Amino acid sequence: IGQDDTIARLSAFTEFYGKNGSAPEPILIVADEGMGKRTVANALANELGAAFQGVSGSELQVKGDLTAILTNLRTRQVLVIEDVHRMRGALQDILLEALQTHKLPIQIGQGSRTRRHVMDVQPFTLVGTAPKKSECPEGLLSCFALVLPLQAYANSALEKIGERIAAQEEIEIDATAIRLLAANSRSCPGKLKMLMQRVTRGVNKQRITEEDTLRAFAAFGIVTHTNIPTGDPE
Repeated sequence: IGQDDTIARLSAFTEFYGKNGSAPEPILIVADEGMGKRTVANALANELGAAFQGVSGSELQVKGDLTAILTNLRTRQVLVIEDVHRMRGALQDILLEALQTHKLPIQIGQGSRTRRHVMDVQPFTLVGTAPKKSECPEGLLSCFALVLPLQAYANSALEKIGERIAAQEEIEIDATAIRLLAANSRSCPGKLKMLMQRVTRGVNKQRITEEDTLRAFAAFGIVTHTNIPTGDPE
């Protein structure tokens, strides 16, 4: 919802590779936290009918962490590395080699007993995420065949997203309250979800109204925007 251009570009990109039965080349999704980068990546995996695995770049600390992931990937699997720019340099080199050669050299032992093994890596699609394209080192950035910046969300799209969130979270909330929450979410679905949960916990009623939401905003110290047209970005 609200990312029509992004989805159109992704569709054209994956169709190009799909005609030959090959895994799509690496994709970088660029947007601030809470804008739906992982959601887009998950949707991509679903469209490809591929397995999906996600990991944070900052959580990968040693070579063994990345090696274990890469050597266990299935053919055409989608591997999402969130905040890929935070990966350590040595791990970025391993990732790039695996993407380019589909091989992973591994050393076992030390000194004169060191043995070198080369393991195969199945063809896979890497989806990296980052707040900004400029935060990725040049070597890492060069591996991405497609860079997708997510667009700002129109309030009409955020309202639809709010309805989905309410259904998933089993929150009963009036449409006017959802519109108010959407208008004050800074065009960010993650912020919208957080606001909805916070208001729901604070109000503690079976159904949330616009009045309840305004009272919650006042308690939270939120300067309320109430006159934003439904179809326009904030």
